[in-house]
Amino acid sequence: SDLERARALGFTVRERRVLPFLGLVVTRLGLPLGLPLAVAEVRLRAATPGRTVAPEDTYAPQGDPPAPCDADRCWGQRAIGWRPAASCGAGGVVGLIDTAVDPSASALAGRVLAARSFVPAGSGPADRDHGTALANLLVGGAESLLPAAGLLVAEVFADAGGGRARAGALEVAEALDWL
Repeated sequence: SDLERARALGFTVRERRVLPFLGLVVTRLGLPLGLPLAVAEVRLRAATPGRTVAPEDTYAPQGDPPAPCDADRCWGQRAIGWRPAASCGAGGVVGLIDTAVDPSASALAGRVLAARSFVPAGSGPADRDHGTALANLLVGGAESLLPAAGLLVAEVFADAGGGRARAGALEVAEALDWL
């Protein structure tokens, strides 16, 4: 099997996850001791033709939490004539993959239908400000894009120290599979 060939090359299986709705099985491998990543990729691709082999990317939230709409902001909404009605998004559900959302945010009361953390065991969650700000933009009241929609929150960002947050590609894929 592909895993047996990888093990014979010195790779170790760190974890294996099945993502049924995406139709994927993802295996995280550890590199053979002392083998540079570029060389490991070439060897693993040669040993497992037809398989996707790639180093895992990491992601970080981008930008500061947005300020509320005012005369200088939200020009995009004005440019396209966006005037969300109170019923806009009614019956719909939006998925958010980001940090967690502050459950005490009054604008989000009744909007968060479910939340799940995909932060790896042993890691602490990142600060909730970014996810909360995005949730407010999406479903957080009369000025939001979809004020009547529900929200599913998939928390993927772990605290990386120094005020930074990071998420791995596998956590993002698991969140997509859940949504």
